[in-house]
Amino acid sequence: MILKYKDQITAIIHKHLPGCKIYLFGLHPKEIEEDMQELEEFIALDAGFLIDQSVLGNIYYDIQQALIPIDADIVDMQDISQELREKILDKGVLLH
Repeated sequence: MILKYKDQITAIIHKHLPGCKIYLFGLHPKEIEEDMQELEEFIALDAGFLIDQSVLGNIYYDIQQALIPIDADIVDMQDISQELREKILDKGVLLH
């Protein structure tokens, strides 16, 4: 199901952060393809710099306004622990 919204999510994020790397994390890759009504996971963003919290809030708001059925926490890769960053890079799914 998440793949159905990949382009929409990428467009929303790149509207606020052009060229930002986007990772999905929190579900195993095979679970991402299952037909679920709502997904709970992280969207991890790597813009190469610390992202202002208001920008993250605007991205979250735009995703909700687009009625994309994802209940995801949006995190900045520059503002998380090294351990979590490594897990996201190792097990996350790169959207863009």
